Amino acid sequence: MIKDRFNRPCLVRMQSLLARLKSARRPLRVSELAAQLEVDRRTIFRDLEYMRNQMNLPIVRTRQGQWLTEKVQVCALCAGRIT
Repeated sequence: MIKDRFNRPCLVRMQSLLARLKSARRPLRVSELAAQLEVDRRTIFRDLEYMRNQMNLPIVRTRQGQWLTEKVQVCALCAGRIT
């Protein structure tokens, strides 16, 4: 399993990222997500890209930031399904 510099597994980081996107009332900037999760911005970009393309999560990237276009369950991150 790939781990980041703080020794947190990637899946745990992506679950946290998804939870933050779900609870957000506005689009979230990559820089603020990176600061909250204590990783580099490039790590967040890679995670979001993976979540969009490989897990088919409805994450949209705009000038204002990242946000979810549909409701998803956190377990969808593990199963790769949208509910």
